[in-house]
Amino acid sequence: MSIITNPNTDPHSYEPTAVDARTLATSQLVIENGIGYDPWVPKLLSADQASPTVLDVGTILGSHLGANPHAGTTRATSSESSIRWAGFQSLEPTTRATCPHAHPLRQCDLAPYDAQIAAIRSKYAGTPSVQSESIFAMLAPALGSIW
Repeated sequence: MSIITNPNTDPHSYEPTAVDARTLATSQLVIENGIGYDPWVPKLLSADQASPTVLDVGTILGSHLGANPHAGTTRATSSESSIRWAGFQSLEPTTRATCPHAHPLRQCDLAPYDAQIAAIRSKYAGTPSVQSESIFAMLAPALGSIW
């Protein structure tokens, strides 16, 4: 389950709610962006006695505090088995077998994503562009964009 689900919410300035704290406290696996993007996650986790498995995507990718917080959003990194599966490896085998998100993440079909990227690249490769958000810097090379 995602904490931030409203597309109009700015994740850079998000303030967690009591419901978010309860969600984290009752989770077996927490996947956080890390590298300063969601500093409230470790704070909420440290306030509770529960100790879920925590996957810090920034740490897994070897990023440092202040690095581009969107590093895990590219096709190359989002399909890394270390991100998609590492957290489930540390869960108990019986939990892993019944976890409703284990199989969709492990067997993630990225073909529709790849097809969309190919269609955009085919139409717009070499087109000069500007960016208003640092996430585009991670996506531009796959799109063939010049920025």
